[in-house]
Amino acid sequence: MVIIDITTDVKRPLEEVYGYVADLRNAPQWQSWLQSVKQDEPTRVGTKAHQSGHWMGRPLDFDSEVTEYEPGRKFSFTAGSPFPCTLSVSFGEHNGGTRIQSHLVGEPGGFFKLTEPLVKRLAAEMWGADYRRLKTLLETGVAAKAEELRA
Repeated sequence: MVIIDITTDVKRPLEEVYGYVADLRNAPQWQSWLQSVKQDEPTRVGTKAHQSGHWMGRPLDFDSEVTEYEPGRKFSFTAGSPFPCTLSVSFGEHNGGTRIQSHLVGEPGGFFKLTEPLVKRLAAEMWGADYRRLKTLLETGVAAKAEELRA
């Protein structure tokens, strides 16, 4: 089993940070492994998305579903094979900005099960770098500009 907990403080207003992160279509901008997300409706409980990318030299394609959604506070989703997981992300005001707390629990399958110790280490490193990228995008305003262009 892979468990990763990451806390990231972002010097931006909570509603801005939450709005950006909770829209799964933004994830390829800051998650290094992810190339595309197809989501046909706004994020809420029951929203489904298809995510595609590459990690550890292997393609990853899976469907996910939002299982918890509290605007401005938290959201969670589950994803299926080949790396079944649950990601819960909570948000709160902190020192004039926003604290993001992410909790990922995954159970590698197939190829990823065979390399589980390596998967744990590489996943933790990747997620740490991805959350640092997210912080930079939000604090420099790049994320807001990307949102405006998509609208």
